[in-house]
Amino acid sequence: MKQRILFILISVLFIFGMLGHHFSNRTFVFGQDYWTVDLGERQEDRYVSDDGQEGRMLTTTYYSLNKGDYMVTINYSASAPGSSLVVEAYERDFATAELPVSSELTRLQIPISLERDSTDFRLHVEKAAAGAVAVEALQVGRDQPLDNDYAYLAVMMTLGAAVLYYLLFCNKGKIAQETVVAIVVLTAAAFMISAPYLRPNVFRGDDLSYHAYKIEGIKDGLLQGQFPVYVYPYTLKGYGYLQALYPSLLIYPASILRMFGVTIEVCFKSLMFAMNLGTGWMTYVTAKKLFRKHKFAPLLTALLYMAGLYRVGCSMWIRSAFGEVAAMMFLPLVILGLYELLAGNRKKWWYLAIAYSALLQCHMLSCIMVALFSVVVSLFYVDGFFREKRWIELLKVFGCVLAFNAWYLVPFVLYYTKANLDLDRVMYDGGLWRRNILYVTELFQIHTGGGLQTNSLGMAGLICMVLGMIGMLTQKNKDSRQMYLAVLMACSIIFALLITNLVPWELLKQSDIIDRMTEMIQFPYRFLVIVHVCLVFAGVGWLYESNLLKKYVPQISCMLLLASLMTIQIVLTAYSSERGMYAPGTPLVAAVREYLIKGTDLGDLNRQVYVSDETKVHIIDYTLDGNQAEVRLLCQQEGQYVEAPIFNYPGYGAFNEQGRRLPVAAGSNNRVRVNLPTSPDEQMITVRFVGKKIFWVGYGITLAAVFWAVGYVNRERLRRFRKPERKPSENPCIKLSRRGHRKRKV
Repeated sequence: MKQRILFILISVLFIFGMLGHHFSNRTFVFGQDYWTVDLGERQEDRYVSDDGQEGRMLTTTYYSLNKGDYMVTINYSASAPGSSLVVEAYERDFATAELPVSSELTRLQIPISLERDSTDFRLHVEKAAAGAVAVEALQVGRDQPLDNDYAYLAVMMTLGAAVLYYLLFCNKGKIAQETVVAIVVLTAAAFMISAPYLRPNVFRGDDLSYHAYKIEGIKDGLLQGQFPVYVYPYTLKGYGYLQALYPSLLIYPASILRMFGVTIEVCFKSLMFAMNLGTGWMTYVTAKKLFRKHKFAPLLTALLYMAGLYRVGCSMWIRSAFGEVAAMMFLPLVILGLYELLAGNRKKWWYLAIAYSALLQCHMLSCIMVALFSVVVSLFYVDGFFREKRWIELLKVFGCVLAFNAWYLVPFVLYYTKANLDLDRVMYDGGLWRRNILYVTELFQIHTGGGLQTNSLGMAGLICMVLGMIGMLTQKNKDSRQMYLAVLMACSIIFALLITNLVPWELLKQSDIIDRMTEMIQFPYRFLVIVHVCLVFAGVGWLYESNLLKKYVPQISCMLLLASLMTIQIVLTAYSSERGMYAPGTPLVAAVREYLIKGTDLGDLNRQVYVSDETKVHIIDYTLDGNQAEVRLLCQQEGQYVEAPIFNYPGYGAFNEQGRRLPVAAGSNNRVRVNLPTSPDEQMITVRFVGKKIFWVGYGITLAAVFWAVGYVNRERLRRFRKPERKPSENPCIKLSRRGHRKRKV
């Protein structure tokens, strides 16, 4: 009883501490460490720009603010008029206030109102030539909490405490002790790997800005009524940006969290922590099905895979490649699914269907690599694959993947083929592949590729390779599971060699197909995704299956965990000591410009309405809000049009006040052009994203597949429901014939 009370008291203390931080978080101070000073020098606790200097004196870092009313405060002194404080938001100068003359340090407050969330909020001081200006402090605040980060953390802490309380005090054998241990250990490992995210800021990963931009873009699209979100409405000055070609299903939870006022940084951190925890649990579950006879093998496999050097050191931190990290969560399920399809219980083909579908919703490039890996594995089972007609189950896998992902694939194909996109800017030159080919020795180093890059197997990977080789070469009379472990070991060696200069890539890339594929994959070290999962499963599998190695399981397991821990702590320590990503001049959310319509001029993105002839079309008023435009006009002559400042991606429609759809076409600089009907009265034209009718075909196919899956899973219950068991006759010597007549046993 005392333990329960102590647990509750500690939990309540932490939760109320979070809530206290939430209600006190009402001001953000732009510290001087995050100023970029162009004019002047530091004197004591302020920066001073002398008489005669003119221009931008200093600029703060970018900051994200939720919509609402704020008060911007500057502590300054100015000996002459003309200098000003400028508030930037929404890719423009949002507000400007002149600094009154004051010989003493004084405070100026500027009220501002943000009509929507701003991810590029910052301040800068413009100095006039006359007089001197000194700036001591800059801050922004309001009468309520700036964000809901601490409230969200308090909720998550409450849920975590409730789960832990149940496991410790209320479980009473309902959940196996082995499972409880796995939950606790994997959660602790997820926290350890995510340790650098406990800092206030976010590590400067290569793709961090892009994924933060996706979180914000999907949130804006949802608020504007899109679902699924195909166009980010406020990107590129409100012209919109197509995102249908990049899988984003797993981004939606973070975007929904963002809708509740949680900052992008915390949303991204939560997403990556969920990927770490999900990776551990997915690996544990799949390894438990593959290594049924061995009690501790699943947990060891999960820990080694979670802490893989390439996964943590390169994909997660250096590159912040969320799509690749998410795809790696489902690779263990691919390992299990291929085994069941090719050598195990063919009735469990749906493992592979789930794995392939999940990969398709995570990362397209990983799908290409997994497809290549699946082909290589299948080559070892060609004979039995056709002799036992296992290709029938493979057709079922493909059918399920297409049906369950039709909601995504139909728009993808339409935009890829019909949107007139400039896809050449997405492709990279062949030199990118050549520059990232590794020497064989680099596969076993901790840091490769420059800086903190870790394109390496690490010590644990090397040990797994040795274990796999020993087991594969020494074990005789292998069963189907051991043969599969040998295949995984062979695949790890094959794909590891593809990363190195031992492969004549200069010769192979003369083939257009190979050259095109390498351009899509971009970096050869991405094959470490496949190498890592194969090595972990093969190494741990042979450790427990090999007659030579199984007697040393405790010692080798400890050595593997120690090697993994030693390597990972070096990497995590380096990332934790790095400064956050808030470098002045670099916004957290940065729009990419890959999927633009051909011929787009990014220098001509003015937020205004264009008409065919100003003398024939009179604009009375217009409103622009993201991917929606409302224009009130007067048009009394035929052949006229109006253009909204929105890119003409397929799916936009124009409507009059009666709801009648008007024809649209691509206008100047690929804007949405609406052909106007003539009318003696004023007209209200509305342009908004409505999607294409063919999208509903994909939605219908996926919905039908979901209903089929529910029925397939519950098929036994449905059979019992349709055919209730007939009550036996009271007389055991009498039974009913098919027609219901009594029939005496002979």
